[in-house]
Amino acid sequence: MERQIIDQLSIRKPRNSWETFKWSIFEPILLEKYSGSLTRRESKREFLKSYRWVVLFSISLYLITNFITAALDLPVLFKTIFSPEIVKKWPVYSGLFFKFLFLLKLTLGYLAIGLVFGLVFGLVVGIIRGLSFGLAVGLALGLAFGLAIWLVRGLAIGLAIGLSLGLSFGLAGGLSFGLAVWLAVGLTGGLAIGLAVGLAIGLTGVLAGGKEAGFKTGVGMMLGWYIGYFRIFPVYIYHFFKSLFCNRLNRNPYWKDGVIWLPIPGLNSKLIRQIIKNPDEASRFIDFLIEYRPLQKNLAMHQIHAASAARWRLHPLDADILKQIPLISKDKPKFQPSDQWFQKLVSLREELVASQQQSSIGLKLEYFERFKAKLEEFREITLRQESSRWNHYYLDTLNEWIHHAGDELHNLQLLAQSTEPITHNRYRAGDALDPQFDQLVFMGRDDLKDTLQQKILSSPQMPLFLVHGQRRVGKTSLLKFLPLILGPRFKVVYLDLQNLNNVHHWFTQLQITFHQSLELPISEPLPETGHTWPETWKILQSQLEKAASEKDYKIILAFDEYEKLHRLMQSNPGEAAGLLDAMRSFSQHQNKIVFLFVGATFFSELDQPRWSDYFVQAILMEVDYLTAPQTRRLIEVAELDYPDDVIDSIYDITQGHPTLVQRICLEMVNVANTTRRKHMTIDDLDQVLNSHIYRPQNGVTDVFWRQFCELPTLKQAVRDVMNGSIPADKKALFALKEHGFIVQEKDHYKMRVPVFHKWVEMFGDVIN
Repeated sequence: MERQIIDQLSIRKPRNSWETFKWSIFEPILLEKYSGSLTRRESKREFLKSYRWVVLFSISLYLITNFITAALDLPVLFKTIFSPEIVKKWPVYSGLFFKFLFLLKLTLGYLAIGLVFGLVFGLVVGIIRGLSFGLAVGLALGLAFGLAIWLVRGLAIGLAIGLSLGLSFGLAGGLSFGLAVWLAVGLTGGLAIGLAVGLAIGLTGVLAGGKEAGFKTGVGMMLGWYIGYFRIFPVYIYHFFKSLFCNRLNRNPYWKDGVIWLPIPGLNSKLIRQIIKNPDEASRFIDFLIEYRPLQKNLAMHQIHAASAARWRLHPLDADILKQIPLISKDKPKFQPSDQWFQKLVSLREELVASQQQSSIGLKLEYFERFKAKLEEFREITLRQESSRWNHYYLDTLNEWIHHAGDELHNLQLLAQSTEPITHNRYRAGDALDPQFDQLVFMGRDDLKDTLQQKILSSPQMPLFLVHGQRRVGKTSLLKFLPLILGPRFKVVYLDLQNLNNVHHWFTQLQITFHQSLELPISEPLPETGHTWPETWKILQSQLEKAASEKDYKIILAFDEYEKLHRLMQSNPGEAAGLLDAMRSFSQHQNKIVFLFVGATFFSELDQPRWSDYFVQAILMEVDYLTAPQTRRLIEVAELDYPDDVIDSIYDITQGHPTLVQRICLEMVNVANTTRRKHMTIDDLDQVLNSHIYRPQNGVTDVFWRQFCELPTLKQAVRDVMNGSIPADKKALFALKEHGFIVQEKDHYKMRVPVFHKWVEMFGDVIN
């Protein structure tokens, strides 16, 4: 059923005038969207076609009301609420038919006046403001004036006007006030207007006929307004009884009616329970509520949290499932988890991933113990510091995770007791190093630290840095360690640009990450449309400056993989040039925020726009290979017995390439733990090289060959160098030299890293 309804709604065009009329009562969002697509002439035509149903509906309601009044002899049973004229003449008419005709004769003219009144005003409003407003006004005024005027002749004035006005505006969905206003103050406005009009009529009754008459009129007015406006009878009552049988996610009253003001007892809890049992079925219904049922947005927020918690519960200790965070609408802040909650969640996932990636049982156990402690802390934060509106959805789930974590920790402890490794394997190969766990295998980069501190603290205006290096040489690891390296006088705001979707995504990520890192709230979100990139930067710049002024440290904006931003900028070189110019100006005219671009490409190699034209003041910082002493210290972290010839061989073949050294050391430790010995030999090194380094995909040389040497001219230049000749293509030769892949020896060149040379010999002809 839900698929049929969603398909129908996605058309956003009523099939006929009857459906247009139904939309004015049950689907105001759709009617508003459809109305916006019509011209004034089309709105006029659609209004006239649909108003016949307003007439038919009003007449039907009118006839039913008169028939019930006559059939039940209501003027006899309730003499005090009917006008004296009706009560006096009622006994004259003996049969149902004649009583019915008497009521028609007495009130039919007023109904006609009301319908004409609704037609005229609805048509005028429809031409000016669109079909949705016109039809809503026509429906509201046609019913309100027509129904109210003839009811006044029959019922007490307060109840009559209250019921008719409330019913008409309730059925019209509040669209006569405008969709935006209805969404914002529909409920509050309904209550306020009902109260105000009720009291006003009540006051009139007091002045005209005494306190009792005024009180009854006012109470009647308010009671009638509430019954009509909130559609308690008959619509809400119908939905309530229907919900007793139709209470599934794919079949419930919310699918058919977009204006259900009051919660239906028991229905929401039943829907939540279904989501908890099967969260994968919830997404379509939640999206439907958010887009088409704004009155049920709170319910959608509850369901988002319930589904998120249920997915976690179905996949205990699954790090990937923690990526599925609850995405709460910005206009529902009471359902929004705090920034601390999200930060703790990210930290929790990182801890779990770190444990799962360890090959050493000792390190795996150590990391998992930290994860379990953070998991228990996360539950306490959820319970004690987050809103009770939603935190209860996660408590049972987190209890379940804690239970599974206890079991897993026990298993790891037993495994660690039965398997005592020769040494812990602390090396990482391919992943960025983490300051919390990997300080032993991070070689300081003191030269870069001194350059950063000196230039930033001594310059009258903020410098701009380009941290350049080959891929897989530790640039991202350096960024992760910068806060630890630079100390408390600096604040590093790190952004990984690898997964950017567009330039506006970059603006948004920068705004969010900057304010989160400084623990400051965002004053206002950035506009998504209507502004050029330089204009959006100016808005963001003012926010950055304001936030930075509240802190007493230097702020480094570190953009990792900045080349991705350049590729996105190439879609509009004109605006991109303006953006880079604005960023340069910002960098030169303040002394709090530093730009730090990190990548494997020089500014001079980027075109359309050419970055070197704008950032001529950029300070180049090279992240190069490890020195021989640093390589030795890294090898000796494992506390194995390495003869000097093995250490020298590792340095000679890698020239200190960080990832290659890490990979070799990681596999050497695995050999030691497998063979149960600490003494390493050249044969062990050869085994590691042949099994893990000289293979088609090792994460280093294949990246060089496929990505850096993407052009055939570069591949040919590498082959020329390996053959002992000087490449004919001077641009390719220059690129290989500039990026440090080849070195000159007397009158010829050679590959800087012997591993690269041998790998290309083995696989260069079969891998493109």
